Amino acid sequence: SVVVNDEGAEVAGQAVGISEEDLADNAATFTVSVSPSLNVGNSASVVLDFPGSATDGVDYTTAIETAISAAQGSGITYNATTHTLTFTGGGASSLNFTVTATNDDDADSAETITVSLGNATAVEGSASVSLTQGSATATIADIDQAITFSVVVNDEGAEVAGQAVGISEEDLAD
Repeated sequence: SVVVNDEGAEVAGQAVGISEEDLADNAATFTVSVSPSLNVGNSASVVLDFPGSATDGVDYTTAIETAISAAQGSGITYNATTHTLTFTGGGASSLNFTVTATNDDDADSAETITVSLGNATAVEGSASVSLTQGSATATIADIDQAITFSVVVNDEGAEVAGQAVGISEEDLAD
């Protein structure tokens, strides 16, 4: 299964929101787990997919694969070429990795960081992906805006205010 949690008020689950600007709520921790714990001598693997709309290493850091590689150990390995995460019996039964939203100052709509699981296999027995916890998403909120400034001039006369008006030296009403 895979779940996601953030630093904010939401409960860990399949979806949370994080912020580009709010440093108290700009990171999401994904947890991939195998259940039950594997017996010694057995191993199980799952292929990770990252179909979200956010760009890895641009909209968020640490890059997902770098975060996974840094978090592995205790009987967990990750093959970055095949995106395969392998748990070994007697080792850890879950892997946590954290990604942090990057404040890019671009006016963009909500972007998503998604981790999906597929192609589960086990050396001894069978393996499957949870129907209810096979994908988890963190949505990056953004307060950046496209701002436009303008200037107009008004001569107090009959002309409509705009980019150019005529004024008279002699006519005090204009």
